[in-house]
Amino acid sequence: AVVSTQSGHYGRGFEFTATGRAVFDRFAFGQCDAWPKNMEMQCQKVREWIHARSKANMTEETLAQLQSTPDANFTRGLGTFGNNMESFIPTCLTKKYFNWFQGTVHPDRETPMYPGEPANKEKRAYCCCTNMKTGRVFEDDPEKNCISTPTCITLGWTCVRAYDPVVGGEIYEEGKKEH
Repeated sequence: AVVSTQSGHYGRGFEFTATGRAVFDRFAFGQCDAWPKNMEMQCQKVREWIHARSKANMTEETLAQLQSTPDANFTRGLGTFGNNMESFIPTCLTKKYFNWFQGTVHPDRETPMYPGEPANKEKRAYCCCTNMKTGRVFEDDPEKNCISTPTCITLGWTCVRAYDPVVGGEIYEEGKKEH
């Protein structure tokens, strides 16, 4: 393992060269758990999109166990080269809708990074109230709708304010049709 003396968000530049027949055809970067905006009301597809880019390293056995679950389309993941931990994948109420409460949300660039700042290890994740249709932070206001996970647990945060009764009614009606 190579020990880094800096966290990724402190970077100011990136340089690379290739020799021989090597070709660079793509350079991508961005927020770890961001997904395309056109994926509103597609929670399960968002889970699959984030999982495919995660540090997951699923075996054939694990993938086979998922075949009878909503996560049947999960891929192996990228292992060491993934850009996020699997625990940061959003939870869904249905294939379409996000849970209004996400208990483990990836921190932003303002959150201290461990191991560089070990005293803040427990602040490495948030819990957030989220929009049930988009999965985005409720009212696009993280100051009001996200807190560190340990504080969230201590306060017993439930995010009732983010529950959308119209969406809840639709989920209820869909459930009645299935039974």
